[in-house]
Amino acid sequence: MSKLNTQGEAEKQAVVMSSSLFRFFIRKNYSELEIENEEIDAIGIVFSEYLKNKLTNEQLERIVPKSEMYVIMNADNLLSENGFHPALVLHFMEFVKVSSDALGC
Repeated sequence: MSKLNTQGEAEKQAVVMSSSLFRFFIRKNYSELEIENEEIDAIGIVFSEYLKNKLTNEQLERIVPKSEMYVIMNADNLLSENGFHPALVLHFMEFVKVSSDALGC
């Protein structure tokens, strides 16, 4: 097995949000969707790559919550979307549009 040489390489391979946090994001903002956890996890990996290619690490740190508890505590904040940073929600909407266009949907 090869080991990662730097912290930067490990960060590039890591997802932006844990699978449980991304599942919470989808279920909280898109409750009408009937989707399995495995499908959400697969979307989460692709969305993480999309965000890492689009944003800097500093920008990611500002918009991606650290935990579900942080989201729950900020759910009633008028400056958030169900506890999530509005920029994260907007990037996800753009990701869906770009992905749909690429698939011809």
